[in-house]
Amino acid sequence: MVPLAHPANVDSLIDIAASIAHARNGHIIALRVVVVPEQLPPRLESFYVERERAILDAARRRGRKHDVPMTSLVRIGHNPARAILETSRERECDLMVLGWKGHTSTARHILGEVTDAVVLNARTDIMLVKLTDEPLPKRLLLPTHGGVHAQQAENYAAEIAGSQNGAVTLCTIVPVDAQEELIQSENERLNAA
Repeated sequence: MVPLAHPANVDSLIDIAASIAHARNGHIIALRVVVVPEQLPPRLESFYVERERAILDAARRRGRKHDVPMTSLVRIGHNPARAILETSRERECDLMVLGWKGHTSTARHILGEVTDAVVLNARTDIMLVKLTDEPLPKRLLLPTHGGVHAQQAENYAAEIAGSQNGAVTLCTIVPVDAQEELIQSENERLNAA
């Protein structure tokens, strides 16, 4: 699932999601959350839905370029994080690809108000993508220390790099005074990935 907040990020987020969906024979759910006041009369909801058609049309066009099936949804809600989480659960999503500006504007949040709430409460994998104007990278560096989540990150990175005919380099950090057997075991783990 790809929650779409900013029209400028649609292509990049769909490209990333499509590279993973294509490799897994999956599909993309493009989600646009419309936050409305609680007192909004139901008859006005269609106005908000219609207003969001352009961003979802752009997402569908981008998805067609990758030949990946896509569903687009507009969800009207009072809390964007809750709307994203509920949609993810209802649609049984395996992965959420979230765009991130790279900083937050308040000290109360690590990633941002909505992103913090989604990351904290999600029941699925989350890929947080700091977006730039650059195309998808061909070479990815993935720092890892092993474990189930690291293996899944390695798989996602390989699928993204594979869509670009690129490569993934895995790395890990060991203490300067690490014993040789730790260094050897970490090298073996990285080589096996």
